[in-house]
Amino acid sequence: MHQIHELNLSYRGECGNFHILGEIPVNLSHFRVTILFLERSENNRYRAKIDLYENKEIERFCYEILESEYGLDFQTIRNDFRLLIEQLENHRNKLFQKTVRKRSKSSLEKKEKDEINTILLSPHLLKELDVLLENAGIIGENANRLLLFLVAVSYRSPFPLHAIIQSASGAGKSHLLKVLSQCLPSNDVISITRMTGKSLYYYNNQELINKSIFIQDLDGLKDEALFSFRELQSEKSVSISSTYKDRLGNFCSKVRTVEAHFSSIASTTKTTIYQDNLNRSIPIQLDESQEQSRRIIEYQNKQIAGEINAEKQLFAIMQLQHLVKQLNHVNVINSFAPHIHLPENTHYSRRTNLQLQHLILLITFIHQHQRNKDKHGNLIVNRVDVEAAIELFIPVIELKIDDLDGQTRLFYEKLKTLLINQNKTSFSQAEIRKSMNLSKTQTFRFIQKLINYEYIFIISGTANKGFVYQLNSEDNYNSQHRAIKTHFAKIIENVKALDLPL
Repeated sequence: MHQIHELNLSYRGECGNFHILGEIPVNLSHFRVTILFLERSENNRYRAKIDLYENKEIERFCYEILESEYGLDFQTIRNDFRLLIEQLENHRNKLFQKTVRKRSKSSLEKKEKDEINTILLSPHLLKELDVLLENAGIIGENANRLLLFLVAVSYRSPFPLHAIIQSASGAGKSHLLKVLSQCLPSNDVISITRMTGKSLYYYNNQELINKSIFIQDLDGLKDEALFSFRELQSEKSVSISSTYKDRLGNFCSKVRTVEAHFSSIASTTKTTIYQDNLNRSIPIQLDESQEQSRRIIEYQNKQIAGEINAEKQLFAIMQLQHLVKQLNHVNVINSFAPHIHLPENTHYSRRTNLQLQHLILLITFIHQHQRNKDKHGNLIVNRVDVEAAIELFIPVIELKIDDLDGQTRLFYEKLKTLLINQNKTSFSQAEIRKSMNLSKTQTFRFIQKLINYEYIFIISGTANKGFVYQLNSEDNYNSQHRAIKTHFAKIIENVKALDLPL
């Protein structure tokens, strides 16, 4: 990145020269800039005002460049933009250090280091992280944001985790992924909008080592891409056998292997996810309540009115980035592991058990600057780590045990409350659609799933005139919920009673 003057930054990519005209925005919710692009031939110039955090705008600009000159390919242009964004973010961080904090570079680094060390040594480290995530721009989602951050950071540990966020369209998945990715060192983040079937086989051997991958929309990945992604999650490598011609023109075969060590967070609007994809990940259901909507709208309005402190937001993100850099790859030993087990009716218990055990190890890993080590240098899990992990994991267990996915369960609980408030025992799709302000397609999909799982049944009506439905009184969701909490409360009591070294 070359600064011609303060209102003109120049970056030379493989496709041509990019000039960023005007001031760099400080507001972290967007990165809207004016770009002047000069092709390698310098015969054509393109000007556009785009948000570098909006993938669709970048892709549209890339296709315009692609159409202008023979020889350019989309991936090269897209890679130029990725590097450009990294350079601009680094430049913005430097501007922040100079203009906001107004201290010398050496004293700034020392102060930041002292602040990060204070946080890492805090007995309330997880709460400190949660506050930083809120200051970084993640509004609400108290039950999810810390768990998702731990999943994202797990690539720094020997036991990476994966998560899938499920929610309706417009619930805030993209914003959540964007902020979480900003809270990690930019060089460690791979953000993916689309993925071709065989693209994962052609990464260089170290490109997927110690990375955190964010997939904006899991629905956009084809089956072959999902297959290779699952193999990388489970086996940490994929191999492909392909043919090529040698110097004499003879066909030969070769095997290409890609090694990987990464964490991942993907999002989807689908209520039904292929089980092989889902059971490798921790399912997360976003808060779609009216209270959460009010919190987000209030934040949006304050942001538009200029009442959000952008400097405080940027500082929280920088703190989280520096904190992640202080985490060193170290092994963890959990002596409490044999005493921790899942409820008997947990689906896919083998992988779910491993996820819980790895989450416990991860929380100890996050506390590595304040936990004891054994004679071999392994970190030793503390009782409080077990308790913290279980508290974060209980909502995950509830989702895994429930017959219904998160969105359908939310719909069903709202339906029960609505019927109680209206003193009704039966209902039609039209009534529910109007009362809940849902589309016809959404309502139909939820109703069909509830019928399939026998949570509701048809009592009258026809397909032409519409059916009338009634709830099945045998739903034991609340008793299941209480049983899960009781189960883990007993485990925590047993762990506290164990006389094991810390």
